[in-house]
Amino acid sequence: MHIMELKQSILISGLPGEMATQVTQALLNDDRYAVIRYALVGPDTTTKTVSVRSSADKKTVFKTIGPDGREAKLRELKKRYDELIIVDYSVPSAVNENAELFCKVGIPFVMGTTGGDREALERTVRQSGVPAVISPNMSPAIVLLLSMFEHAATTYPDTLKGFSLEIVESHQAGKKDKSGTAQKVGELLGRLGVNYRGEDSIKAIRNRMAQLAMGILPKYLDGHGWHTYRLVSPDGSVTLEFTHNVNGRQTYVDGTIPCIDFLMKKIEETQYNDFTNEPPDTYFTVIDVMKG
Repeated sequence: MHIMELKQSILISGLPGEMATQVTQALLNDDRYAVIRYALVGPDTTTKTVSVRSSADKKTVFKTIGPDGREAKLRELKKRYDELIIVDYSVPSAVNENAELFCKVGIPFVMGTTGGDREALERTVRQSGVPAVISPNMSPAIVLLLSMFEHAATTYPDTLKGFSLEIVESHQAGKKDKSGTAQKVGELLGRLGVNYRGEDSIKAIRNRMAQLAMGILPKYLDGHGWHTYRLVSPDGSVTLEFTHNVNGRQTYVDGTIPCIDFLMKKIEETQYNDFTNEPPDTYFTVIDVMKG
């Protein structure tokens, strides 16, 4: 398929979740994509259909595909829809299982879901040869910040040796895990020598009254991501503090669309190029998308 000739077929995983819903709305309103009328859902969704309202308050109904018989249905959809791509915004507990299934069936995917075993996730994709763009944070601005920390950690290891670290992150009450972004930043700071103790270094706030007291506006209580990192030198004479706050989910939607386009190009490159020396890489991040 040449990208400009046909609409790209998209299957959504994670409806009726908020991120999956907002991404679906954006795709439904974009003429470049054909969102097929099926949706992968978790065991908690028992209805046969879910609906999403797009532009002009138009309601689009999706037939649900639960855990039972999912592999057979995906194989059927892969045959029916040309070069199908899955966009996954499900739940942390489903990350590795979903990726393994997508790779087994051979459907490329974009995954913005946090959680799971990230090393196993990358290994699954690389071994399968199925192209995928994966990131625990799809916001270009936040990913840029992460890349800056990555550069510092690689270039100046142990520069902050002995510094203590406290991370405070706030998300909507429905977020079940601690922030994947906070964990990633903590790991990078650890490479700089900071005393990062895993999730023990992270204070997760999900209480609405506490969030209001922090200054989060009521309209963003059900969708936000506020992070503060406080580092203190061993003798207490130096304090460093970093903050990045996101209100709403639009920035993640804005970051997801380019990931789909990037993946479409990678799929086409794989089809129309002769890789005689070694197989092409198939595991990509938002950094790869931004560079591309």
